This record gives sequence, structure tokens and C-alpha cells, in this order.
Amino acid sequence: MGGAVLNGLTGIGRLTAGLLLATLLGACASTAPQRPAATPPALPDQGSLHPARVQVINTALAQLGTPYRFGGDTPRGFDCSGLVQYAHQAARIPVPRQTGDQAAHARPVPAQARQPGDLLFFRINDNKPSHVSIYLGNGQFVHAPSSGGHVSIERLDNPYWAPRLLHVGHYFPD
Repeated sequence: MGGAVLNGLTGIGRLTAGLLLATLLGACASTAPQRPAATPPALPDQGSLHPARVQVINTALAQLGTPYRFGGDTPRGFDCSGLVQYAHQAARIPVPRQTGDQAAHARPVPAQARQPGDLLFFRINDNKPSHVSIYLGNGQFVHAPSSGGHVSIERLDNPYWAPRLLHVGHYFPD
């Protein structure tokens, strides 16, 4: 098809169109930009954790750098509850898709008794859960933050997150 387009042009027009076509085709063949590098946190001894917790944590950490995408639940893009559901699916644990449903059906855990792999539910604009993340231990969690962001690790003592924590829960077998 490119030849047919170029046949109708002469001289400089043909050269310009040819360069434009080569540039466009070259862009299609280029590789996708690499995800930003992230340093995983120092996790507690994973040998002491239930294997399902380890699977959820490792699956979520493998998504570091993935872009936020509203309604996203695949490695092409995640929202917060999509990341949680995706990580749990890897461990064959069914979890509802929406943050509110995840919060409503999770087994409650006292905040001081949280363990790696537990879910942290936050309120952003009102008193109901509107954000969820996966606790990693050592005061850190992984989440898909918001539009324009990427799956990342945050600290629970961050002045933004600390006062917004509503409750903790999980879906792991007892």
C-alpha cells in the first residue's frame, strides 16, 4: 500500500512521504517503554507465611510499575481493587471486584494483628472504603494509587495514608 501512495507523488513530495511512512512504520516496531525500576521491600521470613499469602504478595510485587487504569484488572493496567483481585486469583482465592465489596466480605483483622498479605482499606473522600492495598509487612503496602500513577509501594505511616486507614481484612483460609 505504501508504494501506491508514493506513486502519486514526485520528487521532494515522494521523499517526504517516504520518510514519514518509514518513521510511522518504525514506531510500530519499537518496543514498549520499560516499567520504572522499583526496589522491593525487605519482607518478613516468607517461610513463616501461609503459601497463599506469599503468592498474593509476590504476584502484586511483580506488577510494580504497571500503570494505573480505572477499571483495570490485568497487567496492562490496574486500579486498586483490580490489583487485589488479580493477586488473589493467582493464589486461587476468589475476591470480589469492587473495593466496597472486598471490604464488606473480608474477614476482619485487628490493625495491630495485621500480617503480610492482609488487605488495608482506606477512606479517601468519606467514611466508607474507597481504596484498598496489600500489606507487605514492615509498615509497607503495595497498591495501584490513582490516575497517572503506577503500582507502587508506600509506607503506612505516610501522613496521607495513616489517618485514612479504616480497617484490615483478608480472604485467606484459617
